[in-house]
Amino acid sequence: MYTQIIKELPITAGVAHHVAIRYTRDRTSDHVDFMLDGTRVARVGNVGVPLDRQDVKYTGIYPSLGPGERLRAKLDSFVIGHGTFSLLDAFPFQWGWGFGAAGPFCDPMWSSVCALSVSIPTSERLFGQGVVAHFDNFTVATHDAD
Repeated sequence: MYTQIIKELPITAGVAHHVAIRYTRDRTSDHVDFMLDGTRVARVGNVGVPLDRQDVKYTGIYPSLGPGERLRAKLDSFVIGHGTFSLLDAFPFQWGWGFGAAGPFCDPMWSSVCALSVSIPTSERLFGQGVVAHFDNFTVATHDAD
């Protein structure tokens, strides 16, 4: 998995929010719009090229490991995936850790790296941050630019 966070936004807890991702492609360019409650909060062009390789501001610390690849001419379909995840101890800090019913644990096969691979003490970690999510009412539409 490779993730670059474009923008972090505060949201109101206990209130339903609507999110949308819109991909637009024309004859020469493409971009993705990220929407929160009907308002565009970010736009990224050149899908497939990492943000740092486009000189786009993002919240990451580490640079991408390659130039990426422009995908405009190759994207003819999408698969919708959704969920929530935590970037706490994201790459490269998570190496060696597993997650069980009692919480995170150091995998014995990786015990030599666990102590060095965590950005904050295990006792201070939260996983999931208390989020409750429901994913429904999907709309998929295609429009011919011609």
